[in-house]
Amino acid sequence: MKLLPTSFQQIVFSLLILFITATGCTTKLTYTGPQLPPEKVAKLKGTYNFYFLLDAVECIIVAVDGESVYGGIWSSGDTVQMLPGKHEVTIDLIWHSYDTHYGVSQTFYFVAEAGHVYKADGNWHGGDNQIWIIDKETGQVVAGMKPLPHEKVARLKCRGVFHPLRCAIAAVDGKIMSDDFTWEAEMLPGKHEVTIKLIEPLLGFPIWRFSFVAEAGHVYKVDGNWHGGDVQIWIIDKETGQVVAGEKP
Repeated sequence: MKLLPTSFQQIVFSLLILFITATGCTTKLTYTGPQLPPEKVAKLKGTYNFYFLLDAVECIIVAVDGESVYGGIWSSGDTVQMLPGKHEVTIDLIWHSYDTHYGVSQTFYFVAEAGHVYKADGNWHGGDNQIWIIDKETGQVVAGMKPLPHEKVARLKCRGVFHPLRCAIAAVDGKIMSDDFTWEAEMLPGKHEVTIKLIEPLLGFPIWRFSFVAEAGHVYKVDGNWHGGDVQIWIIDKETGQVVAGEKP
């Protein structure tokens, strides 16, 4: 889910990143000879998307047809020009949080058309990171898989690092998430088993497993409280206020 800046800190951070990407944008050619007019080449661009607070996800074009075009972190504003035809493209998906960076890489094949502009995009959901390429002329996804619209999926959210009781989504239906900072996951409607981990070294990182039936378009929130050594965790449907797993005191 992409969110617009909602706080003063994020606005400042947004302006800083926009300045960095705007001043550092370059156009890179993947063919020899002089630069061709736009109608004779295809263009591929990266993206920079904000999520929540100061977290953001950057899609960077790393290589085309085995040749590096990598401009380093904050080069998502770069444009790569290529001749029409089938190309192999490697894209890095990087999650930024303050000065912390995590990344995954993926390689795609797609057929580029002359005069078309393509955009590499993605989102970060722990072990379910997704990257895709979309044709900006037609809106068609030409490589990778774009997530379903929010009204067709259910979303599960945990309380993040700024809440005293920090939880993370450790697994969904047995699929392990990639790190301890997975605070949001999307799932298809139906019954699911989720594993929630409490990020608390003093308690030994306890985990809970819940099963519940998720409905399309609904947002579910992992909540809890901590009274000394007694920790209680539950899942609530934000649409209805109903507790769907665990017990709320």
